[in-house]
Amino acid sequence: MIAFLFPGQGSQKVGMGAELLAENPELFGQYLDQANAASGLPIRRCSLEGPQEELTDTKVAQPALFALSLALFDLARGHGLRPDFVAGHSLGEYTAAVASGALSVEDGMELVSLRGRLMAEIQSERPGAMAAVIGLDTDRLSELCEQGADTERGALGDLNSPRQIVVSGAEAAGRAGAVRGGGGRLRVGLHRIPIARKLKPLRIRRTNPRMPCRFRLGGTLLRAALARGPLKRWAGRPRHDASPAASA
Repeated sequence: MIAFLFPGQGSQKVGMGAELLAENPELFGQYLDQANAASGLPIRRCSLEGPQEELTDTKVAQPALFALSLALFDLARGHGLRPDFVAGHSLGEYTAAVASGALSVEDGMELVSLRGRLMAEIQSERPGAMAAVIGLDTDRLSELCEQGADTERGALGDLNSPRQIVVSGAEAAGRAGAVRGGGGRLRVGLHRIPIARKLKPLRIRRTNPRMPCRFRLGGTLLRAALARGPLKRWAGRPRHDASPAASA
């Protein structure tokens, strides 16, 4: 069995896809052009030339990674690789949905660009932090989150496994780091921020996927066109909880 797993934000680096673009200019170039148009940003230039700080900006990084991931998917298929199903982490779920055929490239690019813009807006309005904590359970991390001030309490963002959990919010991240000597190892970055209140209705075309696509939210294996309810919950939910069994 073959599965393609698409990465989330954080995988970007300056120069990514340069060799692919040189060898397959039309393949990768079409996605870079679409990313430029959908985001209104110089995705091609940032991906190939940087600087890293600009590429790391979430509104740039997301369409950039999305474009590269789709190009690599097409390249793999061109070499005869056919996955039995696709999945993705965070941003990668959008790539997986497009790769499966459940979403069009155009709709996926629009969603990813909007997601990046909203996350950048919220982050500028309400700066925060994320901690991926290894070695502490949900009960202990919940206690740490609750110890913050009312306006700065953190929240459990991703339940990646029983012993690897993402917490969001500066207070929670700091307190989680303070107890890493008790078994939790810490890596800080940006992941979950409250974008739900900024979401607006979007018209999205739903089609039957060409191959199964597994979502982390509940571990659902998508075989038919996205229903309106599940699509709204998936595309609009800022927090992606998944049990270890469901996300395996």
